Amino acid sequence: MNTTALKFDPIAKKLADMKKKSGPGQPPVSGDRWPTHRAKARAAARRKAEPVPEVETDNA
Repeated sequence: MNTTALKFDPIAKKLADMKKKSGPGQPPVSGDRWPTHRAKARAAARRKAEPVPEVETDNA
């Protein structure tokens, strides 16, 4: 989105701010990330560390 337009259009700026605040996909407005990305990385590392039991399937 064009940021120069936001400087001159208060309504567009308000809409952009509302968009920024809403939704679980967006990090908090302060710029901090949700802690979930760290948890996901930790879970992925744990998944890699423990051996996954091989499941044999017929439809190879």
